[in-house]
Amino acid sequence: MRPETIFASEFQAGLKGVSAEPEGIENKVNLGTPDQLVGIDDEFVFVELKVVSSGRKIKLRPHQVSFLVRHGRMGRLCWIFAKVIQGQRYLLFRGQDAFEVLERGIDHPPIASWQGRVDWQELAGELTRRI
Repeated sequence: MRPETIFASEFQAGLKGVSAEPEGIENKVNLGTPDQLVGIDDEFVFVELKVVSSGRKIKLRPHQVSFLVRHGRMGRLCWIFAKVIQGQRYLLFRGQDAFEVLERGIDHPPIASWQGRVDWQELAGELTRRI
């Protein structure tokens, strides 16, 4: 199984455990739509999942950057959640920072991070926090 598929399963199971409702999105029409739509309380949140297997880059396609920046700047809750395999870290970035994340990768300051394992309740709170 691909690392991205494993991470998506981990993400969905972790959030379901704290009463969030993640839905995987497979969209062949709008290529920039993030991987996950998450219902938390009365909010919907978009989350683009990324796995960093080696190096420091977080690979985002132009359509993904466009979607995340455009909607994030309009005040919509859009996020990039990255799993860094080396060192087992998890990093949460604002969607509107997608250009910077593309350029700086894991060196861009995250909004939140976890070492070893994710505190899913804390992540759910971060996903609905307006910054």
